[in-house]
Amino acid sequence: MLMNEQDEREFNAFVDANQKKLFGFLRRMGLSIQDAEEVLNDSFLAIWKYWHRVRDGRSLYLYAVARNEVYERWNAGRGRLEDLMSEPPAATTGDFTQQVIDRKAVRWALSDLTEREREAVLLRYYAGFDVTETAMIMDGISPGAVKRYASDGRRKLNRALSDTGPGEGGS
Repeated sequence: MLMNEQDEREFNAFVDANQKKLFGFLRRMGLSIQDAEEVLNDSFLAIWKYWHRVRDGRSLYLYAVARNEVYERWNAGRGRLEDLMSEPPAATTGDFTQQVIDRKAVRWALSDLTEREREAVLLRYYAGFDVTETAMIMDGISPGAVKRYASDGRRKLNRALSDTGPGEGGS
């Protein structure tokens, strides 16, 4: 469908407002930079195609599309989560070094969560969706299940990040 100028401006503003956040969400789900960029592009393309239908819930729809694309890639045998986890860039300075270490620790801790826990934690606390929105994105599971997954995930993350990290004798 062709867009009018107003729709095109709205869509471009929507992309500008959401692309960094969605890219970060995809990377934290465990995708490589290349896969995250592909999913990001595919997700915005889907939004573009149905822009006239998704006006009110477009952020929810964007994350649902991206989530489904990620799971399709995993299920298609393009790689298991462990294979998609990539290393952060090498550190060169003090503050940057600590940021890299922190990112690596969080990525390591996220990899120990179940798929549902990781998704709930990322949608709730990284992407900033409320419980109802998260439930809708996660294939319409109940808000109570979202709360449980998010709570269990946060507890595991807290325990993992306050205990020994990777390469420090932890299990």
